[in-house]
Amino acid sequence: MVDSGGLVDRIYESAVEPELWRAILAELAVLTGSEFGCLFAIGPNGLRWIAGEPAQVLIEESLARGLENPRLVEARKHEHAGFLTDHDIFTPDQMDELPFYRDFMRPRGYGWCAGTFIELPTGETLVLNVERALGAGPITRDLVKRLDALRPHLARAASLSARLGLQRAQSLAQLFAEVGLPAAMVGPRGRLWAANDLFQQLVPEVVQDRAGRLVLTQAKSDALLAAAIEDNGEVRSIPVQARGERPPYVFHVLPVRGAAQDLLTGSGSLILVMPVVARPGPQLSILQALFDLTASEAKVARSVVEGMTVGEVAAASHLSVETVRTHLKRVLLKTGVRRQAELSALLSGIRAG
Repeated sequence: MVDSGGLVDRIYESAVEPELWRAILAELAVLTGSEFGCLFAIGPNGLRWIAGEPAQVLIEESLARGLENPRLVEARKHEHAGFLTDHDIFTPDQMDELPFYRDFMRPRGYGWCAGTFIELPTGETLVLNVERALGAGPITRDLVKRLDALRPHLARAASLSARLGLQRAQSLAQLFAEVGLPAAMVGPRGRLWAANDLFQQLVPEVVQDRAGRLVLTQAKSDALLAAAIEDNGEVRSIPVQARGERPPYVFHVLPVRGAAQDLLTGSGSLILVMPVVARPGPQLSILQALFDLTASEAKVARSVVEGMTVGEVAAASHLSVETVRTHLKRVLLKTGVRRQAELSALLSGIRAG
């Protein structure tokens, strides 16, 4: 049996290391004699989850079928600050008649669950549940009591983890202010999470923080921003035309993801704003600090910004072309861009200091 004291410690560790949630789910499954545990985040941004096999396959199959989970609907009505089992929300006859149990869960060898709702500071609801094999029988009241004893720790850790994620967004935006870049973090649907002072200076002439999402005041540019936020799959560069004495800008939208962290804060995007002006290449130390580049990778990155080809970089650095290409591939991966042109556009706006 899992040591509850040690488990509590690990639950709080997951608040600062979100990747540990998978291990926590596995321990809760062992604690309750279940096959697996799952975490779902439900809100305006849709449904997200983390779970191991075979839960992942089960969830994806149910979503593909468009199958409604009556557990979530009925359990929410109880407004119970603890774990609920199937028998807390349905009678045996109801379970026999519901397609979710009769046609989906039971034929796959499942059907006994205990779950709870946790409200997150992001405005979403976290659902934590464990699922037992059908042959193992329902989750007993004794096991529910053990889960309820852990629930306050689980709720605090999840809330803290979500808050830390938002604080990291604020810190990241401020980091770019240190090198002279307006920067902001937005959520999955474009709601503003954090922005540095340089970004705020673009409000309201260039960009506006509206109720639905962050918008650009130029209609054509805003249409591109809306598409980038909706896609949230690749780096987008959005031009904003000059007006009067204000220079033109390029808004770079970079998706930010992080497995379990996505569940607790929602996968968002980093927006970097760069005036289209001539600037010297950024300092190597700045590149290393911002993107966790090695010294060699930083040199290659700066050389690309300065317009050098791979062959020229290799000759100047006394490295093979293949070595330079390897460094460049790693730089592209770490900076979140796919092509050299995007890398040059991204890094050319970073001041030399």
